Amino acid sequence: ERVSWVQIPPSPPDLAAQDFLFMPENLKYVEIHPRDRADLVAAFEGSDTNEICNAMWSAAQHEEDWRWSQSWCLRMLKHESLLVRSVALMAIGVIAKFQGHIDLDVVLPEIHRAASDPDLALGVEEALSDIESIRHSS
Repeated sequence: ERVSWVQIPPSPPDLAAQDFLFMPENLKYVEIHPRDRADLVAAFEGSDTNEICNAMWSAAQHEEDWRWSQSWCLRMLKHESLLVRSVALMAIGVIAKFQGHIDLDVVLPEIHRAASDPDLALGVEEALSDIESIRHSS
């Protein structure tokens, strides 16, 4: 079983400031284990934001069908929780890095839409940087 590690932002009661989510002192490393699709879908369709985020990390790093993971992350960009939307952006970057693929025609317009949310500006920059890194390596 391949186990990965990822930095997870905590979920404080007030997520109004994007800076809180991305400050290194507010991040911790946790193990990300592979999960089966049924478990991932149950998490994505649930209401527990931490579980949704953990599922996105697992799908981004371990799911063999990167398009399936990408699709769920794009859906999560519309979630009501800033934490979920932020992690969705980071997970898209992780898909690009771990899988070496991303559908630019689908992902870039959605990331640019997310850029209109000032709370996601830093996450947008990070996702675009991750995507740009695989574009230059291919």
